[in-house]
Amino acid sequence: MTRRDIDWAGLRERLEAAGRSLQGDGGPDEEGMRGLLKQRARDLARPVTTPTPEDRLPLVRFSLGGETWGLDARYAWDVFHLSELALLPGSSPPVLGLTPWRGAILTLFDLRPMLGVRAEGLSNLDHVIVVGEARPEFGVLADAVEELIEVDPRDVGPLPEGAAGGREFVLGVTKDALLVLDARALLLRYAPGRGEEKMAEQRSPRALAGGRRGTHTVREATPELEQGDG
Repeated sequence: MTRRDIDWAGLRERLEAAGRSLQGDGGPDEEGMRGLLKQRARDLARPVTTPTPEDRLPLVRFSLGGETWGLDARYAWDVFHLSELALLPGSSPPVLGLTPWRGAILTLFDLRPMLGVRAEGLSNLDHVIVVGEARPEFGVLADAVEELIEVDPRDVGPLPEGAAGGREFVLGVTKDALLVLDARALLLRYAPGRGEEKMAEQRSPRALAGGRRGTHTVREATPELEQGDG
């Protein structure tokens, strides 16, 4: 998929699914996001005689470590509130753990260290953006998922000199300080069978002392959990 070859019908279906997935989470943030997703789906459902301009880049805007980020909406399959997390101690970054999602097990990424974002525990990482191209591949943790926006790709400039690490996974920054995450680069690097690092090597469970952290239920990753049982 190129940036000028957008499957708007597929994107509309994904956004509609994201809106349904947020139902029942409760709270004003989830309600507002659900409304935005539904409105976006209605916009994308317009007749082909009035298509969305292809020179606009659709982004899911989210916050992470006090900064504002955008992720290409064409790679966003779902957005949901994190309620359960099984940590995988010793796993290779950015892998943090696992969580149940739609009857399967989703690998969760904490991108803060690789992006040079300050890490202050997990208390605020309570939202997940499911990322994939042909299929969902992994979840990106975020402090909050705010809204769907469109930007002109020409407004995305290079990072300033001396910016923190993770340049290979950042497309650039807009004039209003929105950092644009390169979802495609993440998929090529970390999705199964697409990069040098295999996800299978990152999923071996290690010993974990049970407990709770923030609002997430944290527990040991068991073989049964990894197989998707229960």
